[in-house]
Amino acid sequence: PNSIPHEGDWYYAAPFLCAGALAGKGVTVTGLQTDSVQNEKSILFCLALAGAQVKTKKENVSVSKGETYPIYIELKTCPRLMPLLAVTACGIEGKSTLSFPVQTEGEKEKTAALVALIASLGGTAKIISDGLEIHGTGALVGGKAQVNEDPDLMMAAVLASVISTSPVEIPKDDILTRIFPTFRAEWNRLQIDQNH
Repeated sequence: PNSIPHEGDWYYAAPFLCAGALAGKGVTVTGLQTDSVQNEKSILFCLALAGAQVKTKKENVSVSKGETYPIYIELKTCPRLMPLLAVTACGIEGKSTLSFPVQTEGEKEKTAALVALIASLGGTAKIISDGLEIHGTGALVGGKAQVNEDPDLMMAAVLASVISTSPVEIPKDDILTRIFPTFRAEWNRLQIDQNH
C-alpha cells in the first residue's frame, strides 16, 4: 500500500486511514503511537467495525478495504471524527448511525453543517435524537462541497473525493492548508482514484 509519513497526530492521520478503508490499494501511515491516549486513535476501532482490514506494526498503521458493513458508533469521546466517519459511511451500503447524545449548540450547528455537506455531494444524512443517521449507497455524486470554511468539513470533503463519481470542488481550502500545511501534498501522494 501507499506509505505516508506522519508526525503522530491521530486526528490528522484519520482522513488518510479512512481513505485506506474506502480505496482498493490501502494506506499506511507512519509515526503513530499505537499505545497513544489520544481519543482519535479510536478511528481504528471504527474502521475495523466497518469491515476495513487494520494492521499495526510498531509505529506503522495500515488500513485497506474489506467487506464493508454499516456501523453504529458512539462518538461522545471523539466528536471530531464525526465528519470523516459520516463520509466513510456514505461509502458503505446501508444505514449507519453515529451516536452523540449530548451536544452543545456549537456542536449541533456543526452536525447540521455536516448534513448539508453530505447533501451537497449527493448523499443522504439526517439528524436524529441521539446523533446522525447516514443512508449510504456506496458512492457520492460529487459537486461543489458546502464546507462553511470549516477545516474539519474540508477534510471530510477531500475524503469524499475517493467515493465520488465526479469531481468534488472545495471552496477556500487554503484554510485547511494553514492548519495542516502538508495535507494536500501528502494526500496527492496517495495516488488513489479520486475526484477533487
